Amino acid sequence: MHWSNAQSSVSTVDYYSSDAGSCCDWPETPYGIVTAHSQKSFVGLALCGKVNSSNRTYLQQTFETPLESGKKYKVSLFVSNGTPTAVSTSGLATSDLGFYFSEYPVQQTQNWPLLFEPQFKIDTVWYSSQWKQISFVFTPTAAVRCMTIGVFGNNALRETSVRSGTAPELAYYFFDDVSVTLFNDDKKPDFNDTARIIDELKPGEVFVPNSFSPNNDGQNDIFTPIGNQVFFLSFKVMNRWGEVLFDSSKQGYAWDGMNSKGEAPTGTYVWILEYTSNITDSEMKTKQGFVNLLR
Repeated sequence: MHWSNAQSSVSTVDYYSSDAGSCCDWPETPYGIVTAHSQKSFVGLALCGKVNSSNRTYLQQTFETPLESGKKYKVSLFVSNGTPTAVSTSGLATSDLGFYFSEYPVQQTQNWPLLFEPQFKIDTVWYSSQWKQISFVFTPTAAVRCMTIGVFGNNALRETSVRSGTAPELAYYFFDDVSVTLFNDDKKPDFNDTARIIDELKPGEVFVPNSFSPNNDGQNDIFTPIGNQVFFLSFKVMNRWGEVLFDSSKQGYAWDGMNSKGEAPTGTYVWILEYTSNITDSEMKTKQGFVNLLR
């Protein structure tokens, strides 16, 4: 894949490498301390500014071979905000990190927002000082040659929060190990086959799927964590506004995609899991991530 900004003459994507000069090397970058997830290099960009700012930057990739209509592809990448320093202007977190797939490259005017509707987005506020993996399955309905990553739409559609510093100005995000590969249905995990998944986990490990489809077809109808020699303490699922839709203290540890009003709509939800390991110690551990509900 070839990396660039969205053809803007103003917005820029920053490239960091261990072989670069002092302004572009890591671990200490102008926007935070972070090491590469793997290899020697990664990219960073100011996705957006404060709520009243319309400045945006986008990361655009052009595929060497177009994605084919009707085929399923797994999109995977690692994202981090690093640890801002005392002089960093970063420290904001933003919602609506989106992925827009198109046949041709999109054109950003100066640093204005792109108003396309992304095919996939994380509609909750996302922030992590560590590298976290984001992955989802995408099925094009036409040939796709480009993927654009960023915050789309006007300011009324997004939320920001301060996660570091007292008055940060930028929601700055680092990206590494972006891949788009064919998704083989025959090899995807069957989340109903709990015994087999437990066998594949090391003692003390936990597996939480990143999607499920509660359509009563007998495949991936429920969303539940699976662990090998662990004890689950709490499992909750929330929507983008922080409303708890599922709480294991009241409903067990398997969510069927229902809430108090009926069926939860297709979308991205946040989950939080608390557990202890039966083989190491009794210290409570916490995992958090996203799940795509597909109907």
